[in-house]
Amino acid sequence: ICCGGAHYSYAYIAAECSPLLIVSSSPTVCGGQNVTLTGPVGAATYSWSGPGVMAPTDSPTCVINQPGHYTLTMTTFGDNPCTFSLDTIVPPNPSNPSANFSVSSACLGSPATFTDLSTPVGQINAWAWDFNNSGTTNSTAQNPTYTFPSAGTYTVKLTVTRTPCTADTLISVVVPPSPISTFTATSPVCAGVNATITYTGGAPANATYTWNFAGGTIVSGSGQGPYQISWATGGTKNVTLIVTQNGCSSALTTVPVTVNPTPLVGVSPDVVICTGGSTTLTATGGTTYVWAPGAGL
Repeated sequence: ICCGGAHYSYAYIAAECSPLLIVSSSPTVCGGQNVTLTGPVGAATYSWSGPGVMAPTDSPTCVINQPGHYTLTMTTFGDNPCTFSLDTIVPPNPSNPSANFSVSSACLGSPATFTDLSTPVGQINAWAWDFNNSGTTNSTAQNPTYTFPSAGTYTVKLTVTRTPCTADTLISVVVPPSPISTFTATSPVCAGVNATITYTGGAPANATYTWNFAGGTIVSGSGQGPYQISWATGGTKNVTLIVTQNGCSSALTTVPVTVNPTPLVGVSPDVVICTGGSTTLTATGGTTYVWAPGAGL
């Protein structure tokens, strides 16, 4: 509008279009490394989906940490917005390793052996073991040993490197309590008289029991017991026991049993006496004596 009159005016808008595609900061996903995906700017809303989307999920860019198929869904501005999507596939890096391992029976007080099973075999460059998933590397050997400090369940983490990629895995390792091998034994006993051996460790029936009765004869009993044991000769008999459960063995428990030998009794030789006469009989070999019959003594 000019001087009470009117004329046409013109407005000019400069616009630039970005390519309608998703741009990746890396052509592949390398284990242990993040990749940034970037979509076209200028949309009203954004939504990312896929197997390894981290953050943010509502902006033109997002960070991913896994290979796979990713979709960016966008809406336009305006009173009647349109929704459209873009897709991309980010493949894994050919150098991606796969972390895996096995562990021998983990027994309290004994070293457990860890065996690396990562692939590809022969192409792993480095190993980092964290035996309680604390964030601290405990060993860089390929196949280490480790003694756990107490019974319990431990989450063991192995991180392997195949340059330039890394991979990790978490496996739970159960360390059971050590079996108990305590027992009692009757002592002292006489040679030829049974001693009672009773296990007191409380282990369940699926344990195995390795007894050594020091040459004694098993009169009765098996497995956990109790046992009746006799010895033919006197002396100190060291009875031992080891209990094994879930592949783990107890300490060796030793209980001495004193076996008193059978007395070797001696008595005066036969003698002839006349009616009304007397003689002295002498016995040896014992500490107390009982004579019989009572008549005539």
